[in-house]
Amino acid sequence: MDAADDRKAGPTPDMFRLKREHFRLADAAIPPASDMEESLLEIWERVLDVEGLGVQDDFFELGGESLAAVTLFTEMERVLGHVPPLSTLLEYPTIRLLAGRLDQLRTTQAGQSPAPVQPKAPRRIAGRVLALLAGAKKGSAT
Repeated sequence: MDAADDRKAGPTPDMFRLKREHFRLADAAIPPASDMEESLLEIWERVLDVEGLGVQDDFFELGGESLAAVTLFTEMERVLGHVPPLSTLLEYPTIRLLAGRLDQLRTTQAGQSPAPVQPKAPRRIAGRVLALLAGAKKGSAT
């Protein structure tokens, strides 16, 4: 198998594990503090095929890319019901942020005033958009 075959095969669970260890360093995983965070944590671990995630782990820093993002949101919709647009992950890339946003949307739909959830900084979002588009372009070229 040459390098081109490796790229076509896509990420492996070991790649996610190595990336997770690299970005989290020695920090312990922060456990979920709500039912929504618990549900999202289980979904993320299944989709990324990684155990021991914390609610502050960043989807993109864990190696998440466009196909994994689509799979993640498909699974979220299956388990949780309605989910926001996929682009939400760009602004809310951790379980804690995404859970807060989902709770905020549900509160708004129920007619209550939601507590604001602060998304990630816009320049980080721009880099993520470019990474997602690059991943989608690679996937469509195969």
